[in-house]
Amino acid sequence: DTVNYMAVCDLILAQIIGPPVSLIERLAGQIADEILAEFTQVRAVKISVHKPDAPVAAKVKDISVSIVRTR
Repeated sequence: DTVNYMAVCDLILAQIIGPPVSLIERLAGQIADEILAEFTQVRAVKISVHKPDAPVAAKVKDISVSIVRTR
């Protein structure tokens, strides 16, 4: 079976504009968990979240986290 990518995008957007979270790790986890819950044909998901210009002491363009979830 195929996945409706528009529906996946809608789900991701809803998480991004939903209630704020303090950590990008939490946002990535919520997105991954929702995708696995909503789309039973998905066996595994890898989510990467980037935070440009993160407030850290080092001069960096971007900080990111990636997580993998499987059934």
